[in-house]
Amino acid sequence: MDSSCHSGGWSRHPGRSHTCTSKIITADWHTISTSNVGPHWHALRKGLHNTTFNPQTIAAQARLQEHDLVNLTGSLQEEAASNHGVVKPLLHLRRASVRVIARFCFGFDFEDESFVEAMDSVVEEAIRLTSHFRLVNVFEFSRHIPILRRSYLEAYRVKHRIEELIGLQISSHKSSPPNYCYLHFLLSQDFQEEVVIYNLFDLFFFGVDSTSITIEWALALLIHNQEIQQKLYEEVARSGISIEEVSKLQYLNAVVMETMRMKPIAPLGVPHKAARDSNIMGTKVLKGSPVMVNLYALLHDPSVWVEPHRFMPERFLTSSKNGNDDSSLVGAIERSFLPFGAGRRVCAGMELAKLEVGLTLAHLVNDFRWSSTVEGQLPDLTENLTVLISMKTPLVARIMPRRV
Repeated sequence: MDSSCHSGGWSRHPGRSHTCTSKIITADWHTISTSNVGPHWHALRKGLHNTTFNPQTIAAQARLQEHDLVNLTGSLQEEAASNHGVVKPLLHLRRASVRVIARFCFGFDFEDESFVEAMDSVVEEAIRLTSHFRLVNVFEFSRHIPILRRSYLEAYRVKHRIEELIGLQISSHKSSPPNYCYLHFLLSQDFQEEVVIYNLFDLFFFGVDSTSITIEWALALLIHNQEIQQKLYEEVARSGISIEEVSKLQYLNAVVMETMRMKPIAPLGVPHKAARDSNIMGTKVLKGSPVMVNLYALLHDPSVWVEPHRFMPERFLTSSKNGNDDSSLVGAIERSFLPFGAGRRVCAGMELAKLEVGLTLAHLVNDFRWSSTVEGQLPDLTENLTVLISMKTPLVARIMPRRV
C-alpha cells in the first residue's frame, strides 16, 4: 500500500461506508463518526472542538482526572489486598474512562456511579454485537437466520437501554448544561433527541475501550519488559506527575506511542467511502466504494519499522525514530504512524486520548511495580480481533506498591 492510501489520499475518501446494522445505534448515521462529510458533519466537528475538546476544557478535565487516578490506584490496592496482590485492571480502567467521558458530555459536576456501571456494560455489549454483525452487513438477508435474528433483536434491546440511560441524563441536565459540555452544544443545534442521544453515545462507544485497552496493553508489555518499566518509573518519579509535566516526559510518550504502534486499537480504522472516482496503486476505485486502510500493516511494515514486532519505545526517541538518519525513512515513519487515522476524519479525541493514556499510565507505574502473577509465566499477548484489538486473555497482574 503506497502513501496515497494513508496520507493525502484520505481526502479522496472522506465519506463513511454505511452498514445496515450500524444505523440502529447511530440515529440513522447522523453521528459524527458515521455521517458523511457535509454541513451536518462539519457542525458536529466544529462544536466538538470548540467546546468539549478545546485545550482549556481538556486541561480543566485533566485536573479532575488526577483525583480520579488517586481513586483508581486506591481501588486497585483494595483488590490486591483481598487477592494476594493480584488485580484485573481492565474493569477499573474502563469505568475510569466512562467517568472522564461523562464529564465532557454532561459537565464537570457529574457524579453518577450507577450510570458509570450501566454505560460500561452497554458499551461492551454494543461492541460485542457490532462484531457479530459482520455477516449481516455483507449479506443483509442473513439477519433472518435464527441465531443472527436473535442478535438483531438484541441490538434493539441495547438501543433501548442506550436511549434510557442517556435520556435520563439529558433530562436531569438539559435545563442548564455547562457551556463547555457536549450536551450544551448538541441542544443548541435543535437536533432531534435521537441525534443528541447517539452523538453522546458515540463518545462512549469510541472512547471507553480505545483508552482502557491501550493502557491494558501497555501494562502487559511493561510486564514483559521489566527494564523498560524501570526506566519509565525512573523518569516519572524524577519529574513528577502533573498535567503540565506529562506531555514533556519523553520516555513516557515513547512508551505510549510504541504501544499504539504495536497494538492499534482499530486495526482497519473506520470504513471510509470514496467521494469521487480515484486510483489506488493502479486499481480503479469508483465513487461510493467502501475504502478501508490496513493500519496494522502500516504500523508493522518491516521496510519502515526495524523489528516491528519488538516493543522498542526508543525508536521514538531518536531523530529518525529508528536510529537511522535517512531522511526518506524518517518521512516514511511519520506517514505510517497513524493510529488515529488521518485527514479530515482523523479521530476528534486524539489529543484527549493521548493525554488520558499517558497520565493514567504514569500514575500506575509510579504507584506500583507491575509483574506476572506467577514467576516465569508472563501475560499472554495473543490478540483478540473483533472490531478492536484487545487481549484474548484479559490482563491479570501482581502489583507491589513502590512506596509503603
